Amino acid sequence: MIQKKAIDLYQQLTILSDLKAIEQFGSELSASQMKELLKQIVQHKAISENKLDALFVGFPKESFYDFVKNASLEDLSTFQQHTSSEPMQHHLSNLTYYLKKQALDGKNRIAIKIKELEVFDLTSITADDIQKYVKEIEILRDGIIALIQMINNSQKISWHSGRTDLIEILHEAKELCDKELMQVIGIQGDVSNPPTGLWKTFQDRLFSVFLTPNGDPLPPDTPAIDALANFSIWYLKDYWELKLLPQLKTEKELEQYSQPSALARRQELFQAVKKSLADHGLVTLSDLEKRCIFSKKALKNYLMSD
Repeated sequence: MIQKKAIDLYQQLTILSDLKAIEQFGSELSASQMKELLKQIVQHKAISENKLDALFVGFPKESFYDFVKNASLEDLSTFQQHTSSEPMQHHLSNLTYYLKKQALDGKNRIAIKIKELEVFDLTSITADDIQKYVKEIEILRDGIIALIQMINNSQKISWHSGRTDLIEILHEAKELCDKELMQVIGIQGDVSNPPTGLWKTFQDRLFSVFLTPNGDPLPPDTPAIDALANFSIWYLKDYWELKLLPQLKTEKELEQYSQPSALARRQELFQAVKKSLADHGLVTLSDLEKRCIFSKKALKNYLMSD
């Protein structure tokens, strides 16, 4: 049946007279097929209310949900004309409680993600890890946006049903989703607008790597080599292991600069580290943040791939 055109479905429906057969016919329809079939029904105006009721009795609730989720104003208008029928009221009731549960489930998923973002391990976080978290927040955001759209469509139908109980439940679900979207998930932020909500929690957790001992954020123009101290990268050996001192081929060569008499040479090597970092585009703390470098592991991955 999936491949059948709307006109074929309509013609088949006109032939059917047994209500049980029509219910079976309706049970095999997808949301997109019902959408096209209803256009034919509205156009020809030859299907009785009894047949429509039987069609909706058979129509699977999951397909009804999909229909409402992607419905146009024209589709909603067609549904609005039949909201007083018992089958449509049954679908609306199921849909309303489904949306209420989805709204509460969404709130719980967001709460779990907030707790996760407050405590995730910073010592080895990589750029890929950060992108994964960003994607997860975007999925939560997009899910709430889609749910709000579905609730909006459901409200347009329910307003014609006379079911004040369903209207009130949908209103509460909409308020909950709006709050979760605007206040809890918030906005990702840009140059002009700081992040809010979950995005701010995520950013604050990342940027907590670059705090002074007093808990103040390091200035964005802090030299990158100074900011790396927050990764416990202090010594020439640390930089050598990161391949930032390519002129030293072996660890033994490095050891000769550990003597007090080699102070001047050590200073030259630290300058060489700064140059190596600059060659990789890492001059200031801001450069580290732009490249999602918030751990020694992330720095190593970046240097290896650059």
